[in-house]
Amino acid sequence: MSSPKSPAINREQILWILKGMNVELSPDTKLGIDKLEHRLQKALGAAQRLSTVFSKTERDIKPTSYPFWNTQKPLAPVFRRTTWGKLFDVRNFDIMREMPHPKDAFDRILSHIQSLSEDWDREGHDFFALLKDPISKRALVIKVFSVHQVDAKTPLIFIGYDIVEGLEVADYSVYFKEFLGSGDSMVLSFVTRLEQDLFLELLSRNRRRISPDFRPHKMGLDKRCKLSFLVPITGLTQMDIAHLSKNSGCAVCGRNTASTCAACISVQYCGKECQRKDWTSHKHLCRSIASGKWYTVTLDRNPVAQIMHEVFGSNIPSSMPKWNINRFDSTTDEGLDGGDLMDASAPPNKYDEDEHFLVKIQVPIGSARKPRSMFIYDRQRSFEMHLLSEREPEAFEAALGAMGNNLKIYRWARRVGDFQWKICFDRAPERDPLW
Repeated sequence: MSSPKSPAINREQILWILKGMNVELSPDTKLGIDKLEHRLQKALGAAQRLSTVFSKTERDIKPTSYPFWNTQKPLAPVFRRTTWGKLFDVRNFDIMREMPHPKDAFDRILSHIQSLSEDWDREGHDFFALLKDPISKRALVIKVFSVHQVDAKTPLIFIGYDIVEGLEVADYSVYFKEFLGSGDSMVLSFVTRLEQDLFLELLSRNRRRISPDFRPHKMGLDKRCKLSFLVPITGLTQMDIAHLSKNSGCAVCGRNTASTCAACISVQYCGKECQRKDWTSHKHLCRSIASGKWYTVTLDRNPVAQIMHEVFGSNIPSSMPKWNINRFDSTTDEGLDGGDLMDASAPPNKYDEDEHFLVKIQVPIGSARKPRSMFIYDRQRSFEMHLLSEREPEAFEAALGAMGNNLKIYRWARRVGDFQWKICFDRAPERDPLW
């Protein structure tokens, strides 16, 4: 038997896990293992919405200081969170017959956490969960102590955990009594070693938020028992995905950057030596951006509202609510049922001066053969604008030509004003992102 160690997730596995969380990093990214581990940690925190669950002052959490969760309120529905996209992307595995891909590790962890909430509703009291790797016989043991209420909508499952090596299932009842002074009911699940390591990463991350002064009373805990907690977890938001997908660091070595390619302003380097080394692979993208035809366009926030206002007069406001739900939004996140007010103010600018970024350009579903508008937005959805044929006829024709028979394309853009962007329609990225 051994106490939990630092999760041993290698570089390739981290990239696959992040990909499974919709964080798209280039397969040949030069980010070092330390930066990738940090990015995974941030992704796990964002998936739990920790910045909104706990206030900025709640850095040292004492799980049992929160009131108990109302036993009349089922726990499972609150933990059964998902994104709209995942509702139509259900993948089930029988681990005894089929080995899941590393990309599915995060989704399977979500499934195990949801199972814990269902087990709590069924058991009605504390219990053990055994997440066992059938190949190595290593097991992640989780003891669910109690469930508390951070707020009316957010439960917190207070747990203890340990890693056990080499025991047969029949030996665990003895282990439980020795480890936690109890032989309560046990729930067994089979997982991969990577899933155990990712679960440990999550538990270790949350464990660091527990106050060092926290001392649960009268629990008789073995010193090997590590305390942590779980809160509802789901997929990343579009803004989180965009932030975590940004390939910061030198394009060659991954170190901190000191210069940018002057021709295309799209790639950063730590110095001239790395920039020279990268020219062979970078020159195609660089020349595409530098030699393409760029259109300076003025985009509109909500043309439907403006048209209705002009046609029907002052009885119709020039600003209207919008309901934009994308596949990365959680089905339970607030703000999806009412819509945000689209007004005449300029959208926020979250980009550095002269920074190039990709935008998605799409024609409305069910539009006429020759549409009159196109929807344009960035990965973060920091802006959601419309390119109108009447306002920008030349650029609109260029966009239609680039679109061909497709309903959407990705193109390079740069923000140059409150409502002005430069967009290059005749140069496509080397590969389309997945958003």
